[in-house]
Amino acid sequence: MTRRQDNRRRSALLGLSAGGGLIGALWWVVGGWGPGAGSILLFAGAAAIAELLPFEKARGRAVPMSVAVVAAFALLQHSPVELAIVAGVGWVLEGLLRWRRRQKLRWAELLSRIVGAWSLGGLTALGHAVAPVSIPGIELELLPTVLVVLAITLGLPYWEAVESTARTGVPVRPVFVGLVESGWAGTVALSASALLGALVHPVLGAGTVPMIVLPLLAARVGLAKHALVRRTYDETVRAMSRLPEELGSVSRGHGVRVGQLAVAVARELGLAQRDVEAVERAAHLHEVGRVRLEDRDPSEHDLALAGASVVHEAGSLDDVAELIAHHRDPYRLPHQGDDPGVPIGSRIVRTVCDYDRVASDGTPDRRPWDGLEHVSRGMAYDHDPEVIQALTRVLTRDGII
Repeated sequence: MTRRQDNRRRSALLGLSAGGGLIGALWWVVGGWGPGAGSILLFAGAAAIAELLPFEKARGRAVPMSVAVVAAFALLQHSPVELAIVAGVGWVLEGLLRWRRRQKLRWAELLSRIVGAWSLGGLTALGHAVAPVSIPGIELELLPTVLVVLAITLGLPYWEAVESTARTGVPVRPVFVGLVESGWAGTVALSASALLGALVHPVLGAGTVPMIVLPLLAARVGLAKHALVRRTYDETVRAMSRLPEELGSVSRGHGVRVGQLAVAVARELGLAQRDVEAVERAAHLHEVGRVRLEDRDPSEHDLALAGASVVHEAGSLDDVAELIAHHRDPYRLPHQGDDPGVPIGSRIVRTVCDYDRVASDGTPDRRPWDGLEHVSRGMAYDHDPEVIQALTRVLTRDGII
């Protein structure tokens, strides 16, 4: 265990201990206020614990587990002030830990948590007003429950997609779809824990906290391991992309640059997250065939087939191998239309690769405009005009041209 990890663990334990002591003290102070005060303290304590243990993802920001606690509290139809207290206590505890580490407090997150809690409360109130129909056998109402589940499973990814669009300029829809596809396990766990907490609270009272937190902790362990595997997988792919660079066949950083730019172009074209990931891996590995071929100057077609063969041996990258196998094929032939046998991912990899070869070949007088001009000259057969247009928009948005 590194010193940084040890410090993080100590800080988390300190925060949990301090939070537990604070909640216990408040329990004795306001215990005479009635059952309402007890519920606030219970859910505030659960939110404080959950705030310190967010769901980790392979990509993107972590999701706070306190969302499930606040959603459960909202399903019990509490007032906006009570919702704000529950949503803010977790942030305050995390803020104390940040202050101890001399880190900057993120006040915008406090506001976003309170607004999010009010949104959940508004949805439950709206559902109760429109269709106050209870679910048979339980005390929860049907429409508020459905609205809260949709807010967690779709609202959280959409808000993250909007923030990403504001930061990067990438269209909202492909980012949103990708976040839903990649993070559905976490949002489902949050929704299930929220429903469970709202169901058991009238019966268990103080037992609500472990009933919410423990399933979330179990889900967090599994998701953290999955995220670690995904990150390790991606790092391995990036390391493989450097093999041709060690041979001197391509310029330094070519695979990483092509991968980053190909992802931006794929998202600009609206590809689904699964296809974007395949394009990224194909872009990283499109030159790996040079490792197998002894010829120092192989043909582009032989290079593509050799690279596809290497990637195909991995067993789980067949879709990536197909993109690599076709990434040197022209998107159309003379006197014919677009070739459907050349996937859009292969077209992206070829165009971005050829652009980077010219724009980043190390020659002082080479510029991004030279790379863009190079691929534009092949628009008739080699490079898809739609891909070139998307590449141009990405380069313009990023301030490169």
